[in-house]
Amino acid sequence: MLRVVVELTDLGGVAGWQVALRAWLPGETIDPIPTAPYTMPAMELPDLVGTRRVPIPASDRLPASDQLHHALCAGDATAASELIERLKSRSAEAGDGTLYGRWLFESLLAPRWAAISAHPSVVADRAVEIALSWPADDGDLHRLVWEAMHDSAAPLAAHADFLVAITRLVPIDIPTGDTVTELPRLLFAAGSRLADATIRAGAMYMGLLRAMDSDGRCLARAVQEVSLDSLRAACVQFRPHVVHLVAHGQLVDGDHAVLLLRDKEPAQASDLVKSLSPGGRRPLAVVLSACNTGTAGVAADDALDPVDAWPLAAQLVAGGIPIVSAMAGEVSEPACRLYTKQLVKALLDGQSIVNASAHGRRAALIGAARPTDDIDWALPTVFLAASQDPNLRLMDATEAQRLIDIGRSLDLRHEPVFVGRTPILADADRLLEPDSGIGVMAILSAGSTADMGGTRLLREIGWRLLRAGHVPLLLGPYGTTDCPIDLRGLVAEVLTAAVRLLDYLELKTFAPIVFGLDAQEHDQNARAALQQRIASAPSAGLGRAAVRSEVVAFRQRTGPLDPAAVLDVLREDLHTLVELVAASGRPFGKNAQAVLLLDDVHAWHDALTDLLKMLTNDGFGKPGQRIPVVMTGSKAENGGKLGDWSASESKPGYRKYALDELSAEDKIVGYQWILLHPWESRSSEDEAYKRTYTLGARSSFDLSGLLRGMNKKPKLEIESHLYVLAKGLADANMLQRDDDDQAFNTYAQLHPEYHL
Repeated sequence: MLRVVVELTDLGGVAGWQVALRAWLPGETIDPIPTAPYTMPAMELPDLVGTRRVPIPASDRLPASDQLHHALCAGDATAASELIERLKSRSAEAGDGTLYGRWLFESLLAPRWAAISAHPSVVADRAVEIALSWPADDGDLHRLVWEAMHDSAAPLAAHADFLVAITRLVPIDIPTGDTVTELPRLLFAAGSRLADATIRAGAMYMGLLRAMDSDGRCLARAVQEVSLDSLRAACVQFRPHVVHLVAHGQLVDGDHAVLLLRDKEPAQASDLVKSLSPGGRRPLAVVLSACNTGTAGVAADDALDPVDAWPLAAQLVAGGIPIVSAMAGEVSEPACRLYTKQLVKALLDGQSIVNASAHGRRAALIGAARPTDDIDWALPTVFLAASQDPNLRLMDATEAQRLIDIGRSLDLRHEPVFVGRTPILADADRLLEPDSGIGVMAILSAGSTADMGGTRLLREIGWRLLRAGHVPLLLGPYGTTDCPIDLRGLVAEVLTAAVRLLDYLELKTFAPIVFGLDAQEHDQNARAALQQRIASAPSAGLGRAAVRSEVVAFRQRTGPLDPAAVLDVLREDLHTLVELVAASGRPFGKNAQAVLLLDDVHAWHDALTDLLKMLTNDGFGKPGQRIPVVMTGSKAENGGKLGDWSASESKPGYRKYALDELSAEDKIVGYQWILLHPWESRSSEDEAYKRTYTLGARSSFDLSGLLRGMNKKPKLEIESHLYVLAKGLADANMLQRDDDDQAFNTYAQLHPEYHL
């Protein structure tokens, strides 16, 4: 994509600015835009501190007197002040958005728009980046929403002939990084609790990006009520490629922006840079869902440091973070929801940040309720270090798609977005860290496990472990008759899960050592014979088939097995499995470890007795070679065997958790997250599941209070409760029902060259 840099030089006072354009593509010589610099005069408006300047066209290029924007372009200060105030206070009148966009376009780009549109690179690529460049301390220019520019036909963001991206350059030289080929890591950090109604829109963003994690497009972590210290700790531990900060943004004394973190701790840009860049390692991009972070304050005469009046986003770029997306006004729904959703999706699918932001803005414009009246869709802004290659793809989606396919094959990836169980998932995330000290995670219900979400929790843990490069083996869910009932059945289930993974990865297999434990005389040489069959098989697939048939035969035999002996050899078989998988390439590698995920073990009859005998401080492993075990079950059912074990077992390495009802707060946040994320796996007939349900930015309806009533139901059945409730509320106009995917699909069909 061609970058057209629009450079503005301050001429002082009403003389305004000089405008110069230059075209640029990395590594290529580009014909310049055929134009000489020109002047963009200014008019002065009263402001909080003295006056502010806004642009007007030169007197020789005013629009016709019958055009609505004529008065603005002719320097009517009253009309300009009133228009800006209406948009700022969200009390826009019909046509205000178009009026504002026409005024800015005529002032800045109109003289050379025809030359830009006809440039050979723009015609060939059907895309262009308008990169705005001026001194970072020019608050007058920063406070204008240039992203709303509108030519005589439409907003530039919706140009019919080519894609238009608008970015803001910060004059700093930061080396361009490499494309991330591993699974991208996204850190979501909220300054308040997600259930805090005052950051409802931010919680919605968090839910949407959490959905990207659930989809497998990235590896995500979330922290709530974050402080500067805890933000730094999260960045040290997680090493994120992208950080999404959700917080209140505030202009202090009208002159500089801060974020309000936990306990309303004010975070200056310089503080944020330190927390985001521990040890000098900075994220590639930061997304700020916070008011006022993309606009400038008004520098008072006695300001100690003029830099403080820069947009907070520009200060972060100046601090070394090359890409920052911010908000130049109040976060609104649904336009900004669509922007963020498509921005992140485009990035994770391998688009450049410039392309991604343009697609996001188009999506936001499609979803805007009043696109000609207000400029909500234009408020997201993108700040880039001037030295960054605008065509760099930040992410390579190849590995993400491979992981999604593996997760499906192992029955780990399921919709909807997972809700709650934060303490359990936090321990699961650090389960295989060298200093975690966890070998067994027992997640136990005091009563029945039915409808408590234990299976879904195990899948979520396995999905996270897989994306971290480990080898999760899920045993379950089972019906009433197919669970393992003895030690042979338990071993057979472990080996079946192992071969299933080797099948998907199309890897060669191995002859399990555990087969050699069979006491029957005619089976003494069974493993050696199996090794020969594997070695002589014409293909790896036939070798795996040989192992599967031997697993079936092993399960059907009746000879006794010693749990201690089985544990000794089974751990060796699992280490062999990991070695084979680790050699297959990312996400697996030398640090990969096996983890057993065991569902509803209380129902495993004699196999449960043997399982409990085999558990150690290191799960199924031994010191230095852990094989963690994560299991769910009921402490009450089947004679209370798990309850007795849980009450008596207190070894180091064991962690026990209650599998109980989610907290009301978790449910309320979770319900809203689910309603924000249409289910891709639902058939087209399930219309309700394809919609996005939101409150809208100005709604006063107490959705949280109504959802709290759902907590009294005996179980969470989304089909019969949540979506029925949401659909009824939408029919009563108490919720806004949108079809985000259909809206953007319609756009993509009209513009197939821009399809993500």
